[in-house]
Amino acid sequence: TTVAAPTAHRGGPMGGGASDTYLAEALGITADELQTAQQTANEAAIDQALAQGLITQAQADALKARSGQFDRGGRGFHGFFGMDDTTIDMNALLAEALGVTTDELAAARAEAQDLALAAAVEDGLITQEQADQMKARQALQTYLQEQGLEDQMRSLYENLVNQAVQAGVITQEQADAILSNSGRSGGMRGFDGFHGRGMRMPGMRDLQSPAVTGTGL
Repeated sequence: TTVAAPTAHRGGPMGGGASDTYLAEALGITADELQTAQQTANEAAIDQALAQGLITQAQADALKARSGQFDRGGRGFHGFFGMDDTTIDMNALLAEALGVTTDELAAARAEAQDLALAAAVEDGLITQEQADQMKARQALQTYLQEQGLEDQMRSLYENLVNQAVQAGVITQEQADAILSNSGRSGGMRGFDGFHGRGMRMPGMRDLQSPAVTGTGL
């Protein structure tokens, strides 16, 4: 069985469950303190969305009432009502709630990922070779994002879709829908080589990339 590289969720904090335990450990706080900070970030994101006119007051109230049911860190409502990573920076909000910088939060996520991978190897869920491969793919993903290559790939994808319209392969309406969906998902989901499926192990959420804000590989 092939274990894919950790999934990158643009701007989104790590999910709940075991990964939260590792993130709390990396931050030097308790899991309850992390959960409180995530709740604060959730509510701040909702307030920002309301202020930007992305949601109504009624929707904001409903989201806050349900915030405890969402994945921690706001991923449960991220993308609702036009809320996406270009308008709501969950990383910044969580870092502020934790009283750390975004760089410190990114470093803690990297440490948390290493802790999770080490535990998975120790428990026999993956091999050390697979863990090393995940780290290598993550390092490559970070490099591509830092060099701006992911934006170039996204632009190439859009150009190819537009060429397909001109060639009569798809309609303009279909192309618009494809590009709209890829934009909301944060990448080129039609290109499996450019988009990771995430590493899932029993009892654990997807392990997210620690500092990448672009599309997963």
